[in-house]
Amino acid sequence: MKRILIIALLLMSVSTIAFSFSLQDNVEEYVLANGMKFLLLERHYSPTFAGLTIFRVGGVDESTGKTGLAHMFEHMAFKGTTVIGSKDWEKEKPLYDEIEMVALQIEAEKAKGPKKTEAKLTELASKLKDLQEKVAEYANGIEFSSIYEKNGAGMLNAGTGKDTTLYLVELPSNRLELWMLMESERLKDPVFREFYKERDVVAEERRTAETSPGSVLYEKFMATAFDAHPYGVNTLGWMSDIQSLTRTDAEAFHRKYYVPSNSVSVIVGDIDIQKTKKLIDTYFGDIPASEPPPEVSVVEPPQSGEKRLEVEFDAEPQFMMGYHVPNLPDPEAYALNVLAGILSGYESSILDRKLIHELHLARFITCYSGPGERYPNLLTFSSQPIAPHTCGEIEKVIAEEIEKIKNEPVPAREFHKVINQLKAQFIYGLQHNLGIAFQLGFFDITYGGWRNIDDYIANYTEVTPEQVMQVAQKYLTKKNRTVATLVTVKPDENEAKEGGSANE
Repeated sequence: MKRILIIALLLMSVSTIAFSFSLQDNVEEYVLANGMKFLLLERHYSPTFAGLTIFRVGGVDESTGKTGLAHMFEHMAFKGTTVIGSKDWEKEKPLYDEIEMVALQIEAEKAKGPKKTEAKLTELASKLKDLQEKVAEYANGIEFSSIYEKNGAGMLNAGTGKDTTLYLVELPSNRLELWMLMESERLKDPVFREFYKERDVVAEERRTAETSPGSVLYEKFMATAFDAHPYGVNTLGWMSDIQSLTRTDAEAFHRKYYVPSNSVSVIVGDIDIQKTKKLIDTYFGDIPASEPPPEVSVVEPPQSGEKRLEVEFDAEPQFMMGYHVPNLPDPEAYALNVLAGILSGYESSILDRKLIHELHLARFITCYSGPGERYPNLLTFSSQPIAPHTCGEIEKVIAEEIEKIKNEPVPAREFHKVINQLKAQFIYGLQHNLGIAFQLGFFDITYGGWRNIDDYIANYTEVTPEQVMQVAQKYLTKKNRTVATLVTVKPDENEAKEGGSANE
């Protein structure tokens, strides 16, 4: 009861701070003629502001053979423009043209398959390396981020996921015009410096992922759960795709997706809205309009039966289980999020309490929606048994608790506790400029419009225990689930098996 009281008091105090006004009534939307949208909110708590730009593009938008391309833009985010990051653009540009010509020759030779000439590939690779060293004399790949840092930037970052790509920074309020300059130039005049160097960095990330048991299990699980939808493809990309990406590919991807009508920029903090609008006109108004890129048209077909897979790896066992579910703003998604919180996520959640504290079966247990939010996704359970316990024991307990929720309403105390926790988590994230900016941008790109943010808390309040039962009955079925286990196999065991098979 003490914990519930603390959560309730926290919710009340946080609500007073964050929701003393309606975001919908205080955020001003400003849309340019080219379709670029800005969301502006004055908050004069400190002489700073948060600037965030989100593009509606991520791994889900990639085409076959070009996986990993969206993630490359996270690495290209701070490489600069023809002015920012160049010591002498007139000398730098021709070298990029030469580099790309050699890179395309390499890809053409590799595409010959068995007929490719290794000697020619070696010669071209050497030429590419020499050109990259030469262009480095005229390029400064860190100048873009250095300018921000020298002007007091905090939280300077970029990120790519299945659904979105975002750029964010916090700055002193007297650096607002600098943000306008930097972000408009990044959109209008990007130079993908060190593209092939960064491609090698991404390839190394891919190798690291392939040695991580959790990453391998997750990728295989998603690839099995989704038959048709690109949510089943990992965001890093496949190694063969990564190693064949070209700057020409990146430029085409940028022209298609990094357009004004496919983005939203959010500025929250110590700003004057009318002055901010004038700066927006000055710096972003001359960007040409472009049609928004098409949405992913593939619809994942209903699952026709349970899917199971085992992944062999030299690591401790792990377990994943997921069910296809709708995404927000579908009303059922709110009930499913409540269901996830009831089952896991807090110390007092049903599965946390049972698997970890009572039975001591698992090291951890999580329940979450993913891998994205723009399209229907999965409600996924992830866990790891404590030896000598097994993944099968964990699955059995999860299945038993799911059946209980299907057949009897969750006790009112447990139900309202989770509702309060979900509210508190969300409201707490709105205490700072960057948190507000992120939620406004994310809601606008993903959840059907930024104005839905004011209804988010109310929608959870309207969820009932009966609705939680109904979504559990509807979606958490054997036919609708995928189960993946990581099975421990030592390298010598594999060798013994292969040797035994050969002898037989």
